[in-house]
Amino acid sequence: MEEEEEWSSGSDDNDDVLPDQHAVDDKFEKMSREELIFELHKTKNLLLESQMTLAQKDKTIFELRNTTQQYLLGDEALEITTQKDIQKINKSNFSSSCDTEGDYFNSYAHFGIHYDMINDSVRTDAYRDFILGNPDLFHDKVVLDVGCGTGILSMFAAKAGARLVIAVDNSDIIHTAEKIALQNNFKNIHFIKNKVELIENLPDLDSVDIIISEWMGYCLLFECMLSSVLVARDRWCGSKGLVFPNVATMALCGFSSNELYHKKMGFWDNVYGFVMSPVKQEVVEEAQIENVPQKAIITNTCSFKSFDIQKMSLSDSDFSSPFALKVGEISSEQKFHGFVCYFDIDFNNCKKPVSFSTGPFTKDTHWHQTVLLLPSSISVSQNDDIVGNFTIKRKKHLRTILIDIQFSVSGKQQPPLNYTL
Repeated sequence: MEEEEEWSSGSDDNDDVLPDQHAVDDKFEKMSREELIFELHKTKNLLLESQMTLAQKDKTIFELRNTTQQYLLGDEALEITTQKDIQKINKSNFSSSCDTEGDYFNSYAHFGIHYDMINDSVRTDAYRDFILGNPDLFHDKVVLDVGCGTGILSMFAAKAGARLVIAVDNSDIIHTAEKIALQNNFKNIHFIKNKVELIENLPDLDSVDIIISEWMGYCLLFECMLSSVLVARDRWCGSKGLVFPNVATMALCGFSSNELYHKKMGFWDNVYGFVMSPVKQEVVEEAQIENVPQKAIITNTCSFKSFDIQKMSLSDSDFSSPFALKVGEISSEQKFHGFVCYFDIDFNNCKKPVSFSTGPFTKDTHWHQTVLLLPSSISVSQNDDIVGNFTIKRKKHLRTILIDIQFSVSGKQQPPLNYTL
């Protein structure tokens, strides 16, 4: 009881008063080693409980903020591309410290994801070849790297002759990036830890000459930073500024693979002797990320949506586009198991254009392809037409996308397909 009285020294009616340091020291001096260890574990558990409680409160605040924001701003809450929009949200008392995408940015603080991206030679070689292959474009220019990660694109730009590179990232990886830049003697790279949307002014600059960013996600638009790139473009590029890559194109084809289809669907017919077929519906509604072998593709490819990053608005990433596929040369009737979606990237507003593809006909990338399974296979023959509409909508306040496909096979309308990614 005496120890408890010493620990709670101070006003009884003020829980925020810190304990007297001498009393604390005296309390611990009286403890045995075992008691100190017990006290340490108890304090550690209290800290963990506090962190969990705080995280739960943050989650509740985030959900309430999102709901209120959508109620007040409607569809405008989906598209924040100007400073006026930022001010409108701030005036509505939405604290910028309440980051609804904390988990997203935290995931980029770990080295594993950066290893996968940098080790993707298709991706990294393309950026290197574009930047270093166009030194006249970068010489003495101010470059903004949106979502810089480890800073490799920033260093390419500095190496190509940029006068100043501003590297922005909201993940803690930026602290490591800054050390990497200094280790490689790049002193003209300025690092800013923040979301682009929350940066009102760049240091001593009104505009930049070039924006570079590796913003693409699975199926191009999943968890991508496109909105951040467009905010930066509208805020600092002006009429003469350039954005790279400047073209992104989405493409579609059809596949047949008993192995892949069984792996995702047939598996649930017999799981240790139990039938788990209800899981199939869940599998069908979830877009799958897979590396599809070229031999599994049974149709031509159709480029169904292209984005001009220099001119587009964020609302353009919600769209519905027609597609037309034709079954290619096959020896006999085959099973059509689903669609394969991928994207191509172009850096072509320069002297030495560079491009790369994430499709099944080239070297695999860390994006792989997005597989959209049919609930049941459809028999197809050579020259059969598969036509329809491909729709993508961004899920409000999340980096998730919703995919809807309406299609027919040889004139026979099929049930609509709905996927979440």
